[in-house]
Amino acid sequence: MFSSIAAAAPAKQSVGDTITVLSGRLGSATLLEDRRAAILGLRSFAKDYPASVASGALRSLIACLSSDGEDIDTVRVVLETLLMLFSPNQDSPEASEEIALWLADEFTQRQENITLLLDFLETTDFYSRLYSLQLLVAILAARTERTEECVSSAPLGIPRLVAVLEDRRDAIRNEALTLLTYLTPSSPLIQQSVAYQNAFERTFAIIETEGSLSEGGRTVEDCLIFLANLLRLNPPNQSLFRESGCAVQLAKLLESTYHTSKDDEEVAAWAQEQQNRNIYALLAVIRLFLVPGAVGTSQNQVAFWQHGVLYHALQVAFSHRTEMPIRAEALTTCADTIRGNARLQENFAQLQVPSVLETPQATNGQVSKSDVPPIYVIDGLLDLVLSVPSTQAFDLRVAACQCIKAYFFNHPEVRMHFLRRAIEGHASGVDETANVLTTLLRPISTPSASDPYRHWFAASIVFHLVFENPEGKTLAMSVTEGDAESGEEVVTSIQTITAHLITALGRGDDDRVSVGYLMLLIGWLFEDMDGVNDFLGEGSNIHALAQEIVRHPPGSVLVQGLCAMILGVIYEFSTKDSPIPRSTLHSVIMSRIGREKYIDALNRLRGHALMRDFEVTPQKADGSGNLPDVYFDATFVEFFKDNYSRIARAIDRDPGLEISVVTNGVQKGISRELVDSLRSQLEEKEQALQAALTDVASLNGKFGQEQSDHRRSKEASAAEFTRIKNQQAQVDAHQKQLEAAQKETAATAESLRAEHDIKEAELQRQIDYVRKTAEAEAARIQRRTEAEMADLRATISRLEVDLMKAKKAKAQEIEAVREELNSKLSAEKSNLKSAEKRVTDLEKQLSVKQGELGEVQTRLGEKEEQQSSTQAELDDLLMVFGDLEEKVEKYKKRLKELGEAISDGEDDEEDDEDDDNEEESEATLKMATSSAKPVGPAHDNSPSDSESDDSRDEQGWNDVEEDEEETQEVISLLDDRVFPDVISMLAYCKDKHNFDFLGVRQRLRLDFHGCVKLVNFIRQRVHEGLPVSENISLANIDDDAYLKPILDDDAVIIGLFDLPELSASDAILSAQSGDNAALVNDLLKRNTELQEQLASVMLQHENYRAAVSKTLDERWGESGAEDNANKISKTVGKGKAKDGVDDKEDESKYYWESYAGVDIHETMLKDRVRTDAYRDFIYNNKHLFAGKTVLDIGCGTGILSMFCARAGASRVLAVDASDIIFKARENIYRAGLSETITTLHGKMEEVTLPVDQVDIIVSEWMGYCLLFEAMLPSVLYARDKYLAPGGLMVPSHTNMWVAPVSDPVWVSENGEAFWADVYGFDMSAMAKGIYDEARVLHWPGDKVCGNPSAFKMLDLYTTTAADLSFTAPYTSRLTQDVDAVDGFLIWFDTFFSPTRQVPEEQRVEGTNVDKHGVPNDAVATEWIFDSNGKRNQDRVAFTTGPFGGAETHWKQGLLLCDPRLGEKGGNIATADGTATKRRENKGDEVRGQITFSVAEDNARALVIKASWDAGQTQQSWALR
Repeated sequence: MFSSIAAAAPAKQSVGDTITVLSGRLGSATLLEDRRAAILGLRSFAKDYPASVASGALRSLIACLSSDGEDIDTVRVVLETLLMLFSPNQDSPEASEEIALWLADEFTQRQENITLLLDFLETTDFYSRLYSLQLLVAILAARTERTEECVSSAPLGIPRLVAVLEDRRDAIRNEALTLLTYLTPSSPLIQQSVAYQNAFERTFAIIETEGSLSEGGRTVEDCLIFLANLLRLNPPNQSLFRESGCAVQLAKLLESTYHTSKDDEEVAAWAQEQQNRNIYALLAVIRLFLVPGAVGTSQNQVAFWQHGVLYHALQVAFSHRTEMPIRAEALTTCADTIRGNARLQENFAQLQVPSVLETPQATNGQVSKSDVPPIYVIDGLLDLVLSVPSTQAFDLRVAACQCIKAYFFNHPEVRMHFLRRAIEGHASGVDETANVLTTLLRPISTPSASDPYRHWFAASIVFHLVFENPEGKTLAMSVTEGDAESGEEVVTSIQTITAHLITALGRGDDDRVSVGYLMLLIGWLFEDMDGVNDFLGEGSNIHALAQEIVRHPPGSVLVQGLCAMILGVIYEFSTKDSPIPRSTLHSVIMSRIGREKYIDALNRLRGHALMRDFEVTPQKADGSGNLPDVYFDATFVEFFKDNYSRIARAIDRDPGLEISVVTNGVQKGISRELVDSLRSQLEEKEQALQAALTDVASLNGKFGQEQSDHRRSKEASAAEFTRIKNQQAQVDAHQKQLEAAQKETAATAESLRAEHDIKEAELQRQIDYVRKTAEAEAARIQRRTEAEMADLRATISRLEVDLMKAKKAKAQEIEAVREELNSKLSAEKSNLKSAEKRVTDLEKQLSVKQGELGEVQTRLGEKEEQQSSTQAELDDLLMVFGDLEEKVEKYKKRLKELGEAISDGEDDEEDDEDDDNEEESEATLKMATSSAKPVGPAHDNSPSDSESDDSRDEQGWNDVEEDEEETQEVISLLDDRVFPDVISMLAYCKDKHNFDFLGVRQRLRLDFHGCVKLVNFIRQRVHEGLPVSENISLANIDDDAYLKPILDDDAVIIGLFDLPELSASDAILSAQSGDNAALVNDLLKRNTELQEQLASVMLQHENYRAAVSKTLDERWGESGAEDNANKISKTVGKGKAKDGVDDKEDESKYYWESYAGVDIHETMLKDRVRTDAYRDFIYNNKHLFAGKTVLDIGCGTGILSMFCARAGASRVLAVDASDIIFKARENIYRAGLSETITTLHGKMEEVTLPVDQVDIIVSEWMGYCLLFEAMLPSVLYARDKYLAPGGLMVPSHTNMWVAPVSDPVWVSENGEAFWADVYGFDMSAMAKGIYDEARVLHWPGDKVCGNPSAFKMLDLYTTTAADLSFTAPYTSRLTQDVDAVDGFLIWFDTFFSPTRQVPEEQRVEGTNVDKHGVPNDAVATEWIFDSNGKRNQDRVAFTTGPFGGAETHWKQGLLLCDPRLGEKGGNIATADGTATKRRENKGDEVRGQITFSVAEDNARALVIKASWDAGQTQQSWALR
């Protein structure tokens, strides 16, 4: 037997087939054990075949997490499988980075998938938590932004992740820490959400648990990285950290690094490295709080001072146990802590640290810290900078120098205090090696090759003390060497430092020493004339520096450039009174060096890599043991680059022109030659003045007597003459005033008269316009009200009729039901009596049949298995027969709908046969069911042993699978309960969930296919988590998609044939008295008949299918999807070619997506001007729409289609390419217009209409400036292809207008002037391109300074796509005086003409009217009135312009002129016929051309070009 089984074993499956089988079982298995076994099988292939497993079973695996989440083992296996898919074997043939992206997309595109993984964090199971976290890490690594969004959007997503940090299991906690670290580096929102879940406290708890910084491993470093992510550039989190007292934790961690009891124990290299990494990470976290200029930096500095963070950082920096890089980082942190904070700078010097020059002594093999004496921190820093010559300590010295600079940064008092202390220490004569002045002023006895940075650091510190500090320069220059009273020569500090510089240059010392001296002198002498004069007191200094520049062979580029720099500074700030006069100094420089050599030295210094790339070059040791390439101080580099141009040009300045410099409130530096010249001129003037005074005194003496004699007569004559002269002057003045007043009065009267006439005409025009607008608005409101009232009356009448019909039908229905119930009651009573009588007879026969019962039971047992087999085959045949019958009826119905004729005789004959067969099969089925009940289970369909053996011999192992499928259990519709049959399942649903499936079927009168739809509809609702009630309508299941089973191999659908239809009590009673043998013979006979009928029906079915296929092919003309696609593409191409539209692909896909939202449609519907215009035209012209076929292009919400349907259109075709079409279908359904309106989803050029022609085309295609969005070509395409001759276009015409505008206030608030000063900041960079874009806005009508000019009329009956790119002239006359024309305003009018021809009475000879009845210069507010000024109710028009009326969502397009193009506006034709550029006068004319074209990079965008000034000035604007 076993050999036969082995021989019948199936062939070995391939890997792909096995994965497919396992995936199928996972998706269809109903038992948990089966699903788990399938998952285990898939897991074994996940590492090597990730793509195959993911493509076949990914969604099923995720679904198992949801459905089997309570089973820990299953969840564990699923998560392991998913993790393997994310990390396959590298040598796998399917390994690819795209797999991870694909898997991550599947999770992140469904929010519930991420939420599902987060839900597993609530469990206590180790593997569920661990694997969920690892899976989230993998997803986050693949799709970071999507995962961040899903996690933050998930309910309690962030709190649950942070809570895992308290898990005591290290693996889970560390994985959560990793996930949070990857989740928080970039999103401020996530950072704050995590921080507010006590993340700081929990992280510090982990650090303490892991052994703090000294003993902690990689986990401590990860915690610090996590803290850095939360705090980096996040002021709210830093404030929370500070307010929650976490600064104390930082101080404790720092303290733990140098307070330890294990000083004598050796630490492994890897442990020491990890400890250093931890300390470095902690210092990096601290520095995140100390970013210069950031919000909260000052508060953070104070907090770190108060909680001891600064103190402990200093102790770490001066600890002998700590390695050099950590100490340098600690000092840098200290510098950041005190920089710019005056209070901390003042208190910083009081701190004490261990001396760096004293090493701790070892006692009994142990190091004692108490042996190291404490010193003040400033002394300790100076010791580090000046007294530690080790190259390995260079970074530490640099950090100490930065800390000293931070100590007196931006604090004049501290800086002067530091300088005074240095001067006092130097003057005391004590041998202080850590004094910067002593270091600089003491002679260099030996070459400094061993430690050139000692003098460099000293020079750098003094440079910062005197730089831009006049008081400090004066104080430093007061330091001298030598006693004048003893006859010694007094040498100033500048001369001493210069002498050391010359010595270093001559001796060839290291360039770093010379560079340090030169930096100091340049910063000291800059803008210090006293210092320059002191420097020039020793004339040999100039010659030595000049000699260095021109030395052969050439020396260091850095030194030569700095020498040129200092010579330039000295010359720039020298004077005529300097020890070496300015003119002499200039001649020395030009003769010894030359201008070219001077400029070349400066250029080579500026271009040197150490100067040019200083900001990007690390200023630290390279680890090679050699001296690092650090030559310059950062402040000096900035100073050099800022003043390079000034010093380079200084050599070209005339020696006679001195530079004025204010030092300590005293202005220094003027032109002495100018002063001498002015003094000589002043002396000459004084001498001349004295001579003149002497002459005057002599003349006064000679003429004194004569003046006395004639004084009286002269006074009298003078008085009389003065009186006469005054009178005459008064008369002349009065005469001139009178004449001026007369002229002014006449001019004023004339001006007032002209102004009055103009204002009167303007007011009259406005009154007429307002009157017409008011009349039009009133008429529109009245018409709308009447239409609404008519609709309401019609609706009321229709509802009353419907109510009467409903009442009548309901009464008839109730009466019919009552009669039916009475008849059924009578029949049931008679049946009951008959049954009672028959029961009595049976009881009498029972005693007789007892003897025969044994024999019958024996025979019945033999036939029982045969009966069961026959019954099963019969059920299968009936099910197949019923399914085929339903399909035949469906094809018949489809053929009838398609108009195919079916012979009545054939149809009736088939119906008769079907009825006979149905009656016979029902009777037989009832007999079989009744005869089987007394003996065994009614639904036992298992075959007999003999049949099983035969089947097993013929089919092998396939027989086992068939048995399993035949005994498949029924899954409840509303939960996961399993039942043996459909009847018991439906009873459970009715009792447990109050859902009566049979009642719903009876109420909706569902056939077999209807029941299938109902089953799948219920399963779909349950799968989506939606409630299911008995209030199900036919509309809910009216979708052929529900014919596809939701659950594979759904036993409920197979069991629909077992549902009862009629009462079977009579059949059961009659079958109980029959003979089983006769029943078996009848069933076998009936089986043969059914097989013959089945063969006949199948033949008919094949004939019907062939006929239907042939008919559909002939009707639709389709030979396949490919041919259809080709035809569509050809049709679209022809349509485009016909209109002249470019065949390039539209790249603006965002256009359709933008119209899929609700906001844009809400805006358009709330635009009453737009929507009312369409409604009024459609409702006022219902006679045009009655019985017509209408095409709505770009239907949107379907509002225009519903207007047309309400107006009487027989059919409306609504087309839209955006997804809003699906909401439009629901709107149409709710309005009860589904029978009239057909919606089509797709582009107009690609959809195929179910009609050849339409009578009316309706579309709201207008965009900003009318043509933006390029929808009109689709309308024109539909017009040429579908509009019937004489058809109507709605709207029919549009007219485009342009007018000049002027508003200086608006331009200043929205133009370049606004960006020039934004809250005190110059943001002129934002103004770039401000004149290149057209703006869409509502413009006030009073700011339009010229008459509107119509430049383009579009007649939708004749316009082609080529006409939409055009150039048209315009002319406008200014209506007010303006300073300048600031731009042009564009808008459009839209016209709805009810006819295509102009009536005879409207055709006036010589008028500008097109053949469709709308003048080329028509105005919307005037066109709606007839020639008599009466409102024409058939006409509708609206404007989007700025003059009065309601605003529209189109607004207007503003073309803002660029002022840099010159005076704006057009040519102005004055009264005398001459042209002038003056455009601000009222009545002047502006003319030019406007061009509309399609943007090259976006087919839906516009490029608008306008010209003015007779085409001499033009500008382009883009509208995107």
